[in-house]
Amino acid sequence: GLSISLTVAFDGWGYVHLYSYPAMTELDTYAIPEAHDFTKATGFGDLSVHEVAMSEQVNDIAYFSYYAGGFRVARIVGGQLNEVGRFIDDGGDGGNNFWGVQVWQHAGKEYVLASDRDYGVYIFEYTGPGSPND
Repeated sequence: GLSISLTVAFDGWGYVHLYSYPAMTELDTYAIPEAHDFTKATGFGDLSVHEVAMSEQVNDIAYFSYYAGGFRVARIVGGQLNEVGRFIDDGGDGGNNFWGVQVWQHAGKEYVLASDRDYGVYIFEYTGPGSPND
């Protein structure tokens, strides 16, 4: 029979795409730095985004569940996604496995419920630049 030769090329994990509306032109992409690191291609968990939730109070804050990459917050400035916050629980058995984010309003403040497949629900309040709770 014929011989077949295969090679593997690592080109990173998943990206988030930011589009303008209504033109639907791509403005930017975002991926966590670990997603581009060849040494983290295997053995570090999934480094891809699973879900994105937008702030309900300000239109330029996005919350991400990034599996083993943790919980991330980005601010949209000038059509670009800029990371402004992150959380990875380094205690316990080594990190997180976030797969869901949901914005929740309570007593006039915005919180984010993040579902971790291994440890349950985390509740976050973003207090950095552009915070909806300023």
